[in-house]
Amino acid sequence: MSPKITGLVTTCLFIALTFIVSLQEGGRYREELQAQVTSKLSQVRARLENEINRHFHLTRGLLAFVALNPDLDVDTFRGMAQEILLHATYIKNIGLAPHNILRFVHPVKGNEKAIGLDYSKNTKQWPAVKTAIENRHTVVAGPVDLVQGGKAFISRTPIYVTKSSGEKGRYWGLASIVIDLDGFFQAAGMAELDGSIRLAMRGQDGKGAEGGLIFGDENLFVSGSVFQQVHLPNGSWQLSAEPKLGWEEPSPLQLYIWSIGILIALLSGWFVRVRLERSVKIRLLLEKALLDAQIANKAKSNFLAHMSHEIRTPLNAILGMNEVLRESDLSEEQRKHLQISKNAGETLLALINDVLDLSKIEAGQIDLAIIDFNLYRLIENTSEIQTLLAHEKGIDFDVELDPKLPMHVKGDPDRLRQILLNLLNNAIKFTSSGGVVFSVAQLEDNLIQFTVRDTGIGISEKQVEQIFKPFVQADSTTTRNFGGTGLGLTICKQLVEALGGTIELESQLGVGSIFRLHLPLPPSVFRKRKNISTGADMPNAPSKTASTKKILTILLVDDAEENLMVITAYIGRSHHHIIEAEDGAQAVAIYKEKKIDLILMDMMMPIMDGYDATRAIREHEKQKGLKPVPIIALTAQALKEDLDKTLDAGCNLHLTKPVSKTRLIAAIDRFRH
Repeated sequence: MSPKITGLVTTCLFIALTFIVSLQEGGRYREELQAQVTSKLSQVRARLENEINRHFHLTRGLLAFVALNPDLDVDTFRGMAQEILLHATYIKNIGLAPHNILRFVHPVKGNEKAIGLDYSKNTKQWPAVKTAIENRHTVVAGPVDLVQGGKAFISRTPIYVTKSSGEKGRYWGLASIVIDLDGFFQAAGMAELDGSIRLAMRGQDGKGAEGGLIFGDENLFVSGSVFQQVHLPNGSWQLSAEPKLGWEEPSPLQLYIWSIGILIALLSGWFVRVRLERSVKIRLLLEKALLDAQIANKAKSNFLAHMSHEIRTPLNAILGMNEVLRESDLSEEQRKHLQISKNAGETLLALINDVLDLSKIEAGQIDLAIIDFNLYRLIENTSEIQTLLAHEKGIDFDVELDPKLPMHVKGDPDRLRQILLNLLNNAIKFTSSGGVVFSVAQLEDNLIQFTVRDTGIGISEKQVEQIFKPFVQADSTTTRNFGGTGLGLTICKQLVEALGGTIELESQLGVGSIFRLHLPLPPSVFRKRKNISTGADMPNAPSKTASTKKILTILLVDDAEENLMVITAYIGRSHHHIIEAEDGAQAVAIYKEKKIDLILMDMMMPIMDGYDATRAIREHEKQKGLKPVPIIALTAQALKEDLDKTLDAGCNLHLTKPVSKTRLIAAIDRFRH
């Protein structure tokens, strides 16, 4: 083959290669556009939902006041309405209609003709009002055109008189709130969009994808666009977005790729070096794509860690203050209110743990601790909790154990307990009559079968196929009636498979469900007493001379005032001396000046975080030849890498917020010599 033909073939090969790289860049850029549009649309959705929640928080007090004080007068109503309008300027007016007749309106000016309106006789408004009354929930209608100009949403909420016992009584009437559309969108930050995306929203009257267009271009609601749901109290809006120039917008790099590719193709027949450089450039592009993927994965982990920290920090204050208040002299009603608050906080904490668990499982970072443990004791402890729950609900709860079961087995007791608690909690939650049977049997090949049988609502055969998928429940009414995230069974299935087992479900709608779990748990022999909940050595029994132990000087480091208050309240009765610091730099300075016996260190703080502060303290001790002070990381970060990071920084112990008083005092006593 002549040099000319060889050069021509080489040039053609490189032109073909340039075409492929251009296609790859086009695909990569489209994925980047998809990610950018999704991120910006998520911000819009979050702002809208935040403003919706803020609006309902502002008006909930008025609705509760009316429910408790059905005979309110005009002055009281006006005062409360004025206060609400101070914090939500986009609310045009607030009205109350006892017996469906509009008697109270604020402001009155411009709304005089509306006073005395009988909703039951108004053919235009009565259907929405009737729906709100029949379903006993808020209905958001609109947008509608206002007589005085502009568009608005109308939120209508039925009010029921609250009896002295706390139960809802008779229907009182209707509360209506007119929300200016432009003002609401402005408050939600819609005007702050940078113009890089085209946005549309539909879902008139809260009907989501089935509702009419609210604003934007109807053509955006086609396949290929990015969709997200804005959740209302009852209903939703649907957002759609695409890049300003559309999905076919070319990548800015494609022009450079073609220019360089053609140049290399023309010179490649004569210059082998250029061909090699082109190969290197392609390899660098692939490495960059891999690096981008790794950065994206790290960004996800950082987001989860940040989300955990930001939610656990206020939860620590909520649950902590709840625990402190429960030690006060309270009435039965107050204790009931505290219990409701505690249950809500623990529910939110469980949701956070579910999300983090699922994320770690999907990332292949699930942690298993295979140890020897007492199977009977684990079953007993787990069953005791469920027996109380079943008794409170008025259903039976029975435990059946195979006499051939081994006393001690080898496995992960924490993960097994997590699986069993989830299955048993579900069984009790979805069972209103009859009962739940929990049985454990020994099979061949060291397999142990755990069976949870209930007489609950059951699910259909079609739903059985979907039930182990993330965020899936039997149907939408299950979420409304029983709550939950739909993550529990997904996590159970992943954990069971990680432990080398299987899980299966048999169910019949309206009859009940049977979950069967098969796990390999080979028998073992204990050599030392273990704590069944963690696998760690059991703590020694409380010493009779515990009260004579040393009173400690504790340095409490946290930038959140509410957390300082909670921890101080926990430790207050133990007579320890507490010194507070608001950041790591302040903590290091105090430690160098005063004699400190123990440090409780938050890890996420401004100026200097807990990691750097701990390292600085350890370095100071090393330089001065000082005995290391015990440092307990008290942080809202809950991932395993966070635990490793705190220990690597020099902490002796890692406690995750929210932390209970008992757990904190026990941790302090470990270093109280």
